[in-house]
Order: sequence, then structure tokens, then C-alpha cells
Amino acid sequence: MVTTLVRKIIKFMFQRTTLIFILFFTNQFVIAQNVSLKSGGNNLKTKIRQAYHLEQIPDDASYRLEILNINGNITIIGKEGSGGKISITKYSKRLPRYQVESAHKMTNSIVKHIEEENVVRITSDDTLSIEENILEIEMPINLNMQIKINSGDIKLENMRGESYIETLGGDIIVNDFSGDLDLKTNGGNLELEEVNGFIRAHSAGGNININNSEGVFSSSTIGGDIFMRSIKGEINSQSSGGSINLVDVKGEKINCRASGGHVKSTNISSRKAVLHSIGKGLFIDKAEGDLTLSSNGGPIDIKDIRGSLKCEASSGDVKMAKIASRVECINAMGDIVLELLHDSSIEDYNVHLETHYGDVTLDISKSIRGDITSKIYQPNSVKDLNSEIPLLIRMDNEKVIGTSLDKIGDVPINIEAYNGTITIKES
Repeated sequence: MVTTLVRKIIKFMFQRTTLIFILFFTNQFVIAQNVSLKSGGNNLKTKIRQAYHLEQIPDDASYRLEILNINGNITIIGKEGSGGKISITKYSKRLPRYQVESAHKMTNSIVKHIEEENVVRITSDDTLSIEENILEIEMPINLNMQIKINSGDIKLENMRGESYIETLGGDIIVNDFSGDLDLKTNGGNLELEEVNGFIRAHSAGGNININNSEGVFSSSTIGGDIFMRSIKGEINSQSSGGSINLVDVKGEKINCRASGGHVKSTNISSRKAVLHSIGKGLFIDKAEGDLTLSSNGGPIDIKDIRGSLKCEASSGDVKMAKIASRVECINAMGDIVLELLHDSSIEDYNVHLETHYGDVTLDISKSIRGDITSKIYQPNSVKDLNSEIPLLIRMDNEKVIGTSLDKIGDVPINIEAYNGTITIKES
């Protein structure tokens, strides 16, 4: 029994043997170690760590970092001044002791500094059966990047330049970036915080989150949602199979389209905003500017609008509350409800409400002098038109028509309902 115990102790000590190789040329050192990835000591793997020191990388965006065909996670952090560091940790199938001692010979070519092209290139090393890589990189802030890896997460922090980043299976996280940024992931999420510039982001199967950023944003996802918070600039977003959510967004142009999901916004402002939903509708809370909404197959729910409002729905109700703007609304199948407020800063009040199968309810401020024309097609009786504002109501060729008694109104209001009723309130 004692002999067996001694053998186990000797075997364990051999498993934990660490060999260190220092290569003074090329400013690289390698550490190779057999480690256990399970507490029981089984499933041993060889851990190989490479470190590179690059002293000739200037902080002027003249260099490009290329990372190609790597499997693993990458973290890149920008720093002030020239020079850089690259640390690569690999886990391979357990190597025999005699191969561990020569592991550095199998890792020399993974990082190349091509000075005549101003490029630092990291490529796949096929001489080891790598199951996992961890890259930790520190580079000058002003650096261009081209990264395309087979799998793994990518994290960028405090960088400036032009960059193309793609992973075929993982998340991309960017914090504090300025410049031209193109992101793609297959099956992962995109997380962007404090990014500025021309940003393109695409995820196949994941969500996109962009916060506290400014610039021109083009984002798209298949099967995921898009969230944008505290954004300034131009926005063009599209989700197939997901939803789009905007909070505290100020943009010269905002264009959002959700197929199979909803579009929700809170506190947006834009010279020209176009929001479209196929499937689950639009929900807008507080908006300023020129707003165009369209929904195929879902409701439109709007509150607190200043500016100009145009909306269309193929089916589902349209509800508009606390609206101080020009309004044009057409609904193919559903009700329309509008609460129209007075705002002296709005110079061009003009209202057109039309539903082809449903009821229309207008609640208008007493401060607005409306010139009202209302029509009900295929009515049941003249009582289908009910107004608290005095109107001249008459039947004409299977239509109920109601018009203002006087001609002092300066706000044109046109209401049309097919197979429904019209109700006009004054408050």
C-alpha cells in the first residue's frame, strides 16, 4: 500500500512539472506546463504561453494589427505611446515530457512583425493541436486592425483607427473606440459602449447593444434584438426575427425596420425618423421631429409627439395621445384614436384620419380652431357621427357628412371612416 502511495505522489509531481524557455532573440519567451483541467488530475493538457515585446510600433495609426484564423478569445487594450505586448496562452493535448521541452520550436512563427508593410500579423499555428487560445494584447491607441477568427470572443478597449472585426462564433465587446469600425459575428452578441465614428455592426443569431455613442450607425441582426441607448448621429437598423429598442436617441436621420418583432422608442428626436414593423407593432413614447410610422400586422401606440406625424397600419388599432403636431393617419383595418393638443410653436396644424374598417375618435383641444370635414361611408344611421363640436350633419349618397357650421377654423381636419363611427370630443 505504501509503495502504491509513493508511486501516485511521484506521478503527480511529474504532472505538475513546469519548464521555462527564454528566447532572447525576437523578444519572445515561452513557458510550457502540463496542467489538469479537472480537479481529479485527469484530462491533462499542455499549457503553452508565449510573450512578445514589440518596441517599434508607433502611436500614429500607421500600423495595422492582423489576427487571422485563430480559435480562442482575444482582448486588445490601447495605451498611450509606442510599443506593444502580445501574450498568447494555448492549451493543447498533453505533450510527452520530451516534447514539452521543445515546445518553443513549434511556436516561433505564430507572430510576425513585417516592418516593411507596417504590419503585425498573428496567424494560426497548425503544428500543435490547439483546443483553446487566449490572446492578451496591449498596443498603441492609434492602430488599424483586421481581425477574422474562426471562433471565440473579441474585446476591444480604448482604441482609435480603422478596424474590421469578425468572429464566426463568439461575442464582440467594444468599449471606448473612435474611427471606422466594421463588426460581424455569427451566433454571438455585439456590445458597444462609448464608440464614435462610422460604425457597422451585424450579428447572425445574436443581439446588438449600443450605448453612449455618437456617429453614423448601421446595425443589422438575424434572429436577435437591437438596443440603442443615449445615441447621437444617424441610425439605420434592421432586425429580421427580432425587435428594435431606442432610448434617448437624437439623430439627423433614424431608420429602423423590424421583421417579426416590434419597434419601441422612448425620447427620440430626429429631423427625419422612419420606423417600420412587420408583425408586432410600434410603441413610441415622446418624440420630436418628422416622424413616419408604418406597421404591418400590429398596433401603433404613440404618446407625446411634437412636430410632424405620419402613420399607416394594415391591421391593428392606432392610438395617439398627447399629440401636438401635423397628423396623417391611415388604417386599413382597425380603430384610430387621436388626442390633439395645442402648441403655439406648431405653425402647420393639419389633420387627416382615415380608417377603412373601424371607428375614429378625435379628442381636440378647445384652443384649436378646427375646420372639420367628416365622412362615414356605409353608415347605419346619422347617429354614427357624434360630435361635441357643432357640425352641419347630412346624408348624401349613402354617406354621413359633417362639416363645421362656421368658417373661422384655421386648422384643416379631415376624418373618413368606412363601416364604422366617428366621435369628436372637445377638451
